[in-house]
Amino acid sequence: MKFLFNSQPKSGLQSRFEQFKTRIELTQGQKEKIQSSHKHLREVHLQPLHYVMKSFLTGSYKRNTMIRPPGDVDAFVVLKQVDL
Repeated sequence: MKFLFNSQPKSGLQSRFEQFKTRIELTQGQKEKIQSSHKHLREVHLQPLHYVMKSFLTGSYKRNTMIRPPGDVDAFVVLKQVDL
């Protein structure tokens, strides 16, 4: 007789943890808003600046550990060396 992975019924504790996890995970809408905001930041505010090489998301959002409600999103901006 073969047993498939996770074929056994979930324990009460496991079930409650999954419900809790579902309540604190970002919704798809929240993820899309974060992505849209970062895209807007890059295209409207950073791209026109000649001294910005690149930017990218970092922190809990990037590591997929951000919980609801999202408070902030960390962005890393790499600058070119500029002679003053």
